[in-house]
Amino acid sequence: MVFHVLLQLLWLTTIALASSTAKPGCQPKCGNVSIPYPFGIGDPNSFINSWFNVTSNTTFDPPKPFLYLRPIEVLEILLQEEQISVTGWMGWDCYSETAPGNNLYMGYVNFTGTPYMFSEAKNLFTAIGFDTLAYVVGPNATEFTTGCASICANIESVTNRSYSGIGFCQTFIAHGLKYLEFSLQSYKFHNLTKDFSPCSYAFVVDKDYFNFSIPLISLQDFSDESKRRFPIVLDWVIGDET
Repeated sequence: MVFHVLLQLLWLTTIALASSTAKPGCQPKCGNVSIPYPFGIGDPNSFINSWFNVTSNTTFDPPKPFLYLRPIEVLEILLQEEQISVTGWMGWDCYSETAPGNNLYMGYVNFTGTPYMFSEAKNLFTAIGFDTLAYVVGPNATEFTTGCASICANIESVTNRSYSGIGFCQTFIAHGLKYLEFSLQSYKFHNLTKDFSPCSYAFVVDKDYFNFSIPLISLQDFSDESKRRFPIVLDWVIGDET
């Protein structure tokens, strides 16, 4: 009896290990990121279909994986959860003396037509700023629009333990969305906050990643494009294939 139980446990362990690795003979990692099947690198036999094809960019040290059909960096593949962590982008609205209200970059992330969708459970829509009204809009604004506001008179009212609405704000996104667009407004065009918070920022982010701190409100922290990217968690489905 014990022997049969041990055999069964060994079989289950083997199945679990096999399901978290690449197909035999295929490249198992890109840099520090494991690439398990149904994802794969290069060889068409290594992935289930082209949406799960991963490119390993060796110009980075260590190399970085990117989705082949969407040039988006892959941070982690969570096989058991059927999720994938990728880099997302932000939108921003900054003070401009010559063109108030026009110094705006609209951020958006689009996975329409792909097997990926935003994880409702893992992500939060987040905005940073002191004179900020932020919206996140789905593919059709009548289907989904939500937002939050952060209005503060001075930096002294903010601490690293601030609640949403003081220096930053957060809200949930809807289930099953594949397209999100970020929209930002400033009540006073940042005129009252330009000395300590000249910009507002909006992005969707893995809720376990984001921790608000006072230095986040400064423009210098996001002057580098690499610092304007945050991890987003996507749910994925294989489809009707066995």
